Amino acid sequence: SAWMRVTRKGAQPQSAVDIDTNGEWDSNLAPQLSLNNRSYRNDATKEFWKTSTIGDKAHMSRTYDPQGWNLLHGIMRMPDTYRTYFEIDRAPSNRELIVDNASFTKMACDPDNLVLNGNLETGNSKYWDTWGEKVGLKIVPGYLGGNALMSFNRGSSTNYGPAQILNLDCVSNAGNRLSFSARIKLELNGVTAQ
Repeated sequence: SAWMRVTRKGAQPQSAVDIDTNGEWDSNLAPQLSLNNRSYRNDATKEFWKTSTIGDKAHMSRTYDPQGWNLLHGIMRMPDTYRTYFEIDRAPSNRELIVDNASFTKMACDPDNLVLNGNLETGNSKYWDTWGEKVGLKIVPGYLGGNALMSFNRGSSTNYGPAQILNLDCVSNAGNRLSFSARIKLELNGVTAQ
């Protein structure tokens, strides 16, 4: 994760208001993190490098604040490679990226709490993302006054929405039964669906 600001390039930098954290990962509308992996083509002789890039490993949490610091966060399994380096990319052109407090840490795993930031207690969408084309996320008032996560722009799709990568390293046996619960509210054009 890292905290960052995005500004317009120029003699007097201005906040970038055109960052779209809900755009598709390869649309160059918001910063994201790519891993670049290097390995030997021949491990025995240690000759010749090959490089592969894996994009969309971390993204900016919602909701984007053009005047403040925003969290770039992701969950990933590190590849088995000789060398890996990361790059923050995919922001619109002519934007300056200011990065602070960046870190890679081993992810803790709690078998009794596999969904992280489930109550949106961080005030942003840390650990959450979407699967789908142009599905967006935003923080809205939740049940009993807390925060909730709303997905929008789902179009006619029935399977795009909020998603989270789970760390299952502490769930010891394949085939374990897990229980899932969440409070869900369905809306149609801002009105609770009946």
